[in-house]
Amino acid sequence: MSLEQDFLEHVRNIHRFTAIQGHLGWDQETQMPKKGARARGDILAWLATQSHQLLTDSEFGRMLDELEGQDLAPSLNANVREMRRKYDEAIKLPSEFISEFTKVRSGALVAWQDARSKSDFSLFAPHLKAIIDLTRQKIDYLGFEHTPYDVLLDEYERDMKVSDYDPLFAGLKARLVPLLKAIMDSGVKPLALPGELSFSIEDQISFCRKVSTKMGFDFDGGKMDVSTHPFCAGLWSGDTRFTTRFDEKDPFSCLY
Repeated sequence: MSLEQDFLEHVRNIHRFTAIQGHLGWDQETQMPKKGARARGDILAWLATQSHQLLTDSEFGRMLDELEGQDLAPSLNANVREMRRKYDEAIKLPSEFISEFTKVRSGALVAWQDARSKSDFSLFAPHLKAIIDLTRQKIDYLGFEHTPYDVLLDEYERDMKVSDYDPLFAGLKARLVPLLKAIMDSGVKPLALPGELSFSIEDQISFCRKVSTKMGFDFDGGKMDVSTHPFCAGLWSGDTRFTTRFDEKDPFSCLY
């Protein structure tokens, strides 16, 4: 195979591991029994380590070095650019750290679900502390110039800094705080649904599917399920899934 083909196949292998992790994570959020949490954490940690080793493979780094600067097709050039960013970040993170962080987050999910159902934050507090401590460790591994949160922000908003958003939020605060105070001081209360009304879960599921279909969601290429906290995941081409939750007293909570 050519260098380009070798590179793309290596990227596919990385994404195959990611897809498997995504499927197991989906199951963990929607169907996995509680007693499977420990084993699931071990499996996810192993997969994360394997994916990390593929991403940080020195041969993969050599491919990136050779491909950069070449006259590539736009799509391949974008692949090289994005994988270079991921590679440069990944080589700063030890595999042992990747494994530990994955296990901690997996265990924290089950603890959070239990704590939420019982309205008992103390059940989740130690898990949250562990996640925060490891996140700070991750920031130290990756490094930053101005503020630690720049590292986390960059994961979702590439090349954006806290300093870019401060003026935006300052402007929102200046207008929203007085508006909120005026609403609270007005004495006007929003209309609420009568407490005696009840909306069946089955009807809400049907309603959600109809609304999703109307919005263009393809149920032949996706799935709807129930989870403690709604989320959406694009696991692979032709497989995009989302979750919601239902409340018999509030039929609109399912339309997050």
